[in-house]
Amino acid sequence: MRLHIIVIILLFLVILCHSCQKEISISPPGYSEKPSIQGIIEVDSFPKVYLNRTTIFLSPVTKSTDLVYRNAMVDIVGNNVVDHLTLDSIYNYLYCQYEYYYRGHILSVRNVMYQLDIKIGATHYMASASTSINPVTLDSIGYTMMFKDVYGEHEGIIVYFKDLPGSKDYYRFEQLRAVDSSMKHASIKLSLNNSCLGGDTIMVMEKGRSIYSDDNADGLQLKIVIEPAFTHREGLSSTIRIQSVDINIFKFYDQIDKQKLAQLNPFVEPIFLSNGQFGSAAVGYFGCLTNSEGLLFVFPE
Repeated sequence: MRLHIIVIILLFLVILCHSCQKEISISPPGYSEKPSIQGIIEVDSFPKVYLNRTTIFLSPVTKSTDLVYRNAMVDIVGNNVVDHLTLDSIYNYLYCQYEYYYRGHILSVRNVMYQLDIKIGATHYMASASTSINPVTLDSIGYTMMFKDVYGEHEGIIVYFKDLPGSKDYYRFEQLRAVDSSMKHASIKLSLNNSCLGGDTIMVMEKGRSIYSDDNADGLQLKIVIEPAFTHREGLSSTIRIQSVDINIFKFYDQIDKQKLAQLNPFVEPIFLSNGQFGSAAVGYFGCLTNSEGLLFVFPE
């Protein structure tokens, strides 16, 4: 009798589980691609414009060679001089693929208004940005084994500097350092070892994942704590800088920061990229930045 009851219960569970399984076919919605534009004017450097296609979520098209617009016409005008940018690339050994961008041929200078004009097919995308921004002076670099922020507990590089008084200023961290296959991505602990990097040591430029403004801190001493993007060894040296960026760059990356925060915190309202300099025709920005002088930092552990 007891065995009979057990058999009935098992049959009931099998039927219940089977009835809960359904195959649902979902057709992806129609999607019209638009350009993703990241145009950078850095004082004393050649202009760069990253120009790629946007894709629908979970698209199989993910390689940079398939996303880049190869035949666009990209011009930047400053001081009544036209700079015709040409397609260039650099190999990324961490991701085993080329990164494509349009490169200028005229060095950017301070206190100039620059105009960007991109033509893809018959459509123009235009924006402007001014290099009337000034670098800060770094006071010192520190280190902490542990600090806590909205993303959890991390080690941190501490950068001390004084805000420039009398203006709205926006900042981003930058670090030039070496990595090799023995290291990992700091946040997800994914090894850097791959067939492209092999046993080589390469130099990488880390950009801080957060961007900062001097709201309520005009002219005051500032402290920014940044988690390194990659693991490291004791004695490894790097060069630390702070980027001073314009409002165009700040608005774009501030939305990206808030998107990431909303993904991790269910109490934060989701943020969607709003129309920027290119309206609804394209996403991205055309902005200017300048760097502080670099300070040497040596990892203590």
